Amino acid sequence: MPSFRRSVPLLGALVASLLLSMHCGGGDPDATGASSSSSSGSGGSGGVGGSGGVGGSGGVGGSGGVGGSGAGGSGAGGAGGGAGSGGFGGAPPAILDETFGKDGVATVGFVGGNGDRVYAAARQADGKILLAGTTCEFSDPNSTTAGEALLVRFGADGALDTSFGVGGKVLASVGIRGEAHAVAEQPDGRIVIVGKAFSDLGIATFFAARCTQDGALDPTFGAGGIASFHAPARTMNSVAFAPDGKIVVHGVESPQGTPYLLRLRADGSPDPAFGMGGIQKTLGPTATDYRQIAVQKDGKILAAGFTGSDATRDTVIVRFLESGAIDPSFGAGGEKVVPLGPVFESALALAATDDGGILVAGSAEVPGLFETEAVMARLAASGTIDAGFGNAGFVRLKGKSNGRFARIDVDGTSRIVASGWHDEATGAVMRFSANGVLDATFGDGGVSKNFFDIVAQALLPDGSIALATNVPNYAEDFVDVAARRMSSSGAQDMSFGTNGIAKANSGATKEAAGQMVLEPDGKIVAAGTMIRANTRRAVLSRQMPDGELDTSFGNGGRLLLDDMSIVRGLARASNGHHFVMGLDLSTTSQVIGLDPTGQVDPSFGTNGVANETAEQGSGWTAWTVAVDAADRVLVGGSVGGFQTCKLGLVRYTPAGQLDTTFDGDGRVVADFGEGYNCGIRAIVELPDGKILVGGFAGGAADGGPRFLRYDAMGALDTTFGQGGIAAPPGMNVWVDRMAVAPDGKVVVTGYRQYSQEIGVARLLPSGALDSAFGGTGYVTVKTGPNAPVISSALEGPAVVVLADGSILVGGGTVVGTNAQMFAARLLPSGALDTGFGDAGMAIVPRRPGNFAAYGIGLQPDGKIVLGGRGFSAETGTDFGFVRLVP
Repeated sequence: MPSFRRSVPLLGALVASLLLSMHCGGGDPDATGASSSSSSGSGGSGGVGGSGGVGGSGGVGGSGGVGGSGAGGSGAGGAGGGAGSGGFGGAPPAILDETFGKDGVATVGFVGGNGDRVYAAARQADGKILLAGTTCEFSDPNSTTAGEALLVRFGADGALDTSFGVGGKVLASVGIRGEAHAVAEQPDGRIVIVGKAFSDLGIATFFAARCTQDGALDPTFGAGGIASFHAPARTMNSVAFAPDGKIVVHGVESPQGTPYLLRLRADGSPDPAFGMGGIQKTLGPTATDYRQIAVQKDGKILAAGFTGSDATRDTVIVRFLESGAIDPSFGAGGEKVVPLGPVFESALALAATDDGGILVAGSAEVPGLFETEAVMARLAASGTIDAGFGNAGFVRLKGKSNGRFARIDVDGTSRIVASGWHDEATGAVMRFSANGVLDATFGDGGVSKNFFDIVAQALLPDGSIALATNVPNYAEDFVDVAARRMSSSGAQDMSFGTNGIAKANSGATKEAAGQMVLEPDGKIVAAGTMIRANTRRAVLSRQMPDGELDTSFGNGGRLLLDDMSIVRGLARASNGHHFVMGLDLSTTSQVIGLDPTGQVDPSFGTNGVANETAEQGSGWTAWTVAVDAADRVLVGGSVGGFQTCKLGLVRYTPAGQLDTTFDGDGRVVADFGEGYNCGIRAIVELPDGKILVGGFAGGAADGGPRFLRYDAMGALDTTFGQGGIAAPPGMNVWVDRMAVAPDGKVVVTGYRQYSQEIGVARLLPSGALDSAFGGTGYVTVKTGPNAPVISSALEGPAVVVLADGSILVGGGTVVGTNAQMFAARLLPSGALDTGFGDAGMAIVPRRPGNFAAYGIGLQPDGKIVLGGRGFSAETGTDFGFVRLVP
């Protein structure tokens, strides 16, 4: 038995550590129609629900289609082809209540600027400028901080083109975080972006999206404008169009670092005529990597990379036939080694000229100086070095310090425009004649030096040059995407945009409703954390039962708490007051009291805040909050630091003062000795007024779920478990949420350890597992073999127990790249209720965006509300809600 207060620790270290993740972030729309064998075909509709389309075949494989709806039931999701994933089954009739919100979905965004990042640029035939990137400012390639893929369009004058997308911007929700790394305009004016997407499972995959000329996602491409694939993507470097309109993409697999080429048909499906099922991973005879690609007029594909080790590597160009096979007529066995320098070199840019020539550029180390020079070479169509270019086929620029060509393009007069580093300038632009001589009419002797980082370039029809960059927004402490324009003479065009710079910000703050409560009248109150660049703030919303914002709450239905950075709990008192629990700006645990109108209640605690610790003088991290029948506030968490395993519980009066009737000072602490990530994660008040808390405790040999029951005065109830503590054997689940059944039994939900499933257990009043539930007292909920359940340490699987003892569980499940909300209903026996949804499971039909449920509740009419994370085209990742008809 653990000790309490200051008694001697008894138990050892806990091995399993709970992974904590804060995230915010973004799905494809519903698809209906005839059954299809394309990569994202949709299921048929009709009396019995058609089957979903079959995913694309081969090495990449598209996502399966969505099964059709019908009066007789739901269609099955399409099978994923190759590495593609299966589609969702269609929604059974009358599951999604389309009278709620807009077509059954409601989102709440919190408007404000945010940190964005640009990775690529392109110009359209009419001179408009496209920038592509992400709403996630952080550049760490291994980060899964959430954000959407971003596309912005400026007019030729630098003004944001508000006729495009939403206010000049397009947000594409692909997984929890999407990044557009390349952009290009098709000959018909439609726009393609490609990049990588991180799913909720932390897996980086490839996606392509296509927009119409006005910025709407193109429904004829992929699923609702987005095609996603299980080709592991670390980076997506370039996209180009074949003469027949097919899309060629180059990327690098993660974590192996293997380069690959992918060709898509015009509808976004992998082209089975290319390579193996649309993908080509074959390298040249000696090539070990590719960095860039270009498509020649005859449809052959060039790839530039390197061969050899880092210390001795040379640049190499490989040419592929339209079929994806290496072209044996090019160079030696399909590749040409181009020695840009005697030692370490990098090929960073590649271009195909109209006459069949090939330009490759990058940098090479200068022997003995530990510096680099910018190097460019030109090859004839056959792969031989063009001796008439520069000096024996090469152009070298060094200047006073490091040089590098990072990007090259050829303009309408065959002049070569390159950007990169030159001398001390990190934003140099250089122009050369077709034969490799610096153009003296441009800048200073052919070089225009700038002191800003150039991310991408695009040549405009009038000879001017658009340069993409990320610029700091000092007033808001984040980054904007931006473009500058350089005239054909090499001078910065100060008439472009405002004072020579065109800036844009997505405004896509990221928030998810990790906590939700339903009021007696059916209104929905939700709380979560908003991520805005490098800051986090607590935000709340209240909606009417139909999903519309309740403008009588907070500020027009929304509330921002400037003094709280992260939300961990939300509870409601009988008088309509709410209590938000989380961390303040210095990571101290606190509770903020709100009155029924959503204003901070100054009479609660000290100026609306209560932040007592469970044990004075010790570290205190609160994880959960609840309100008892007397409106007293209970806060549970962990006490102490690293390797300390103490479970703490604090009780406040309704006024936010420590309740001294609770163990004398309002605090109780259970000391389990050494351990890791111990603490109380869930609290419920039982019908007899006793308090049950659940969490984790223990050491290497006996760590696991622990339940403690206290009487109303704060003393352990020795009739429960052993001395007031229960450690049910075989309960392989993190304790996240608890709910009390009508018969007094307690239902516990959590994510299974080391598995992407939800565990559901039921406890008897004695603390033992109820063997009448699933035979062992414990069952698992999963949405399918190819649809793992999302797990999160901060937002557990939602649960509510119905009057008949049935159990509703809500969460999120990943199919392909994006997540969807789901609800499952269990009978009192623990079996899935086949009368609910599709054999007990209701997966909300695919919506545009990434959705997951963290809260579930019943409105007075019995309708089910799921709340959590959603997506809107205006503000990106938002609070998201759906309503189901049981």
